[in-house]
Amino acid sequence: MKLTNLFAISTLLIVGLVFSVYADKSDCTNLEGDGAKPITKVADEDPGVQNDYDTVVEEDDRDGVVYLALIGGSQPKPNACGLIPKNPAGEWTGWGGPLNFDNATIGEGATTRNHIVIGGIYFERGFGAHAVGTFVYDLTGDDYTKFEAYVGMSDEKESFHFFC
Repeated sequence: MKLTNLFAISTLLIVGLVFSVYADKSDCTNLEGDGAKPITKVADEDPGVQNDYDTVVEEDDRDGVVYLALIGGSQPKPNACGLIPKNPAGEWTGWGGPLNFDNATIGEGATTRNHIVIGGIYFERGFGAHAVGTFVYDLTGDDYTKFEAYVGMSDEKESFHFFC
């Protein structure tokens, strides 16, 4: 009986360790629902259609990959959501702001957000703003070896939405 109890406790501990590893974008403050401009997966993206996409850039969940975030992350050492800016939010708000969601663009006003679609590609992670902003990230909390960004104009509406 004691060996059975020991096995059960060991199993629970192992299961607990497996499920307590770093999470992913679910730690972020994510856009829920379709957003102000819903996205549509299609076979071939049409440049004349807002927010249709035929390609997805999925979240990269490999060890060591860190995303820039706005709300759900931490700094200077990022958590599973990512690394958040260290400067005041007032410096990185935009038209329709404040920026209050991770993995989203500014939408059609203060309470709306959109998924990120650029040139027929849906990005699971990232952020976007309509206005010029300053984002200061504290890189002292880890050893970073590479920086990579996709920057472009959103398919959601006008031609002045930039993302990175």
